[in-house]
Amino acid sequence: MLPSKPSGKTIYQKYQPIRLLKRVQSHDWLWLIAFAVISCCNGWFLRASSQPLGIVIYFALFPLIYIIYHVAEYFRVLGFFVIISWSVLSFTIVNLNLPSPYVVAILLYGIHIFFFGFVLIDVVSDSGLFMLLFIIVIALILLKLSNWEIVLRLIWFCNMLVTASNAGSRLNRFSHNYPASIVILTGASALSVGLGWLLGGI
Repeated sequence: MLPSKPSGKTIYQKYQPIRLLKRVQSHDWLWLIAFAVISCCNGWFLRASSQPLGIVIYFALFPLIYIIYHVAEYFRVLGFFVIISWSVLSFTIVNLNLPSPYVVAILLYGIHIFFFGFVLIDVVSDSGLFMLLFIIVIALILLKLSNWEIVLRLIWFCNMLVTASNAGSRLNRFSHNYPASIVILTGASALSVGLGWLLGGI
């Protein structure tokens, strides 16, 4: 899932923050705020599970992979890099070894469940009730075959990708500058992951 960019020739405009703030509706900022909160949770989880600094940096800067969407001439090149990026993220999330107690972890999972409700609403508005039913069936199958924590981590992974995509798409819609919107998204990710990583050490 990638942040969409306008079709045809992109018209670049000078950065005018006051005009941009007037054009952006309040609900459009919610996706960026949600992505920042999820990124902060990422930082805490990574610190609590003692992940190496390289993985922390990767989580902080992963939105930069979407720049390839702007410069790649072949879809196969784009698909290769995106699949590798998502595979690293999903493998890390599923295999995190969190220490006990899980009090803070349960609270952060609760935040993910809350945001997942908005993700489902977005999916239903775009794809209809069939997609919602499909997601519920898959979740029940996964819960039956594995355990509740694996399902929660898959929700975490889904939230991160969907909120990153929607936040990037809305930044691009109002700035008309795809690379700049991805840089802003990456900056929000880096700052939030860094904050979460610091909080994880407390």
